[in-house]
Amino acid sequence: MIGRAAVVATAMMAAACDSPCAFRIVTRLEVGGRAVACCGAADMQDIVVPDEPDVAIDLSQMAVPDRVGGQDLWLTGPDCGQLFDAPYTEPGTGPRPTPRCPVLLGPVAPGRISPRVDLPPGRYRVFVQSYATNPVPNQYQFAVGVWATSCARSPVGP
Repeated sequence: MIGRAAVVATAMMAAACDSPCAFRIVTRLEVGGRAVACCGAADMQDIVVPDEPDVAIDLSQMAVPDRVGGQDLWLTGPDCGQLFDAPYTEPGTGPRPTPRCPVLLGPVAPGRISPRVDLPPGRYRVFVQSYATNPVPNQYQFAVGVWATSCARSPVGP
């Protein structure tokens, strides 16, 4: 009996993997060509997570060539107006302040991608927080990968 149940379960899992509605990236929300000011300034961009079945997202920051200094990305709720009270330091150069708002994802450094998190559909805010040691404004780009089991959208490659 246990052997038959294992065969049935394996067949069901194999069929799910072949389904056109498997859990996958269904869309990417991309933001590019923006700048965050020098000296520890922050920029923010609101995003909307679409109403999809079983939605999860990841957050990635593209590495921009010839960047001077750095910044990290953070995902919060839409009501967060300021993420930090104290200077935001570069990793390894001193203590970092505690975020004022609940953080859903972050920090995400340039060239990195966050783990996926399950989120309900709705509005969220992406903060771009520059390091206090940045001597000049920095260009940045980021993308939000939306993962779901939706059959209504064609898959988007990673």
